[in-house]
Amino acid sequence: MDREQVFSLLDGAGISCRTVFHPPVYSMADLDALPELAAEKSRIAKNLFLKGREKYLYVARAEGRADLRALGEKLSSPGLHFASERELSETFGVSRGELTPFCALCPEARGTVVLVDGFFAGGEIGVHPCDNAATVFLSADALFGLLAERGVRVRRL
Repeated sequence: MDREQVFSLLDGAGISCRTVFHPPVYSMADLDALPELAAEKSRIAKNLFLKGREKYLYVARAEGRADLRALGEKLSSPGLHFASERELSETFGVSRGELTPFCALCPEARGTVVLVDGFFAGGEIGVHPCDNAATVFLSADALFGLLAERGVRVRRL
């Protein structure tokens, strides 16, 4: 899926969004260097590919660190860990810094559980539209509802 397909998907579902274009972002440190997103950082998600009992795409707050041990306990998935760069590429067809919830729609990602930080419930979320040189801001509930409607397993934490 590419950026235009994401915009078409959102438009077809009647989901409005606002897009901010910026230099490519590969890490949260890159995000910190972008004044055009500084005021909105609290709503921007970082997306982590984790493996344990199942494969997980964890949509977490950009601020703070993910506690994999606590998350693994919550999911009854001991030994939860970051997937490798190779597994990221094979599952979602992207590289480090390019993962987004929209990647869960890729056929190879079938069976991956999207975990959503409860912080985003009822609010706005900022994610890449399959292009890390842009961030779209939209309703988090609409985004994850859209994924669920298309057969993606979404679990809100």
